[in-house]
Amino acid sequence: MTTILETLKSAGWLREGNAIGGVWRDADNGARYTVSDPATGNVIGTIPLSGKAETRAAIDAAYEAFGPWSRTLASERAAALLLSVFPVARILPSNGRDFPYS
Repeated sequence: MTTILETLKSAGWLREGNAIGGVWRDADNGARYTVSDPATGNVIGTIPLSGKAETRAAIDAAYEAFGPWSRTLASERAAALLLSVFPVARILPSNGRDFPYS
């Protein structure tokens, strides 16, 4: 049986990076942190071990995006969010039992 995690990885929907300003980035120093499933100890993947520079870049990008996003109509924001969720929602089981807890 294929797990949700395997499905997300094979579909290219699981990213192991920082989304900053619409761009996927690694930590500037290349450091990574291993993420494990606490129930099984199995490695799920790795993520950037980000520092002050990446944190500042993310805060600046969020601040810059807030103005235009806040002036967007609620119906347009909802449509944008739904478009980003629907591809993932199609692969989730209807009962959610196989979805990993975080």
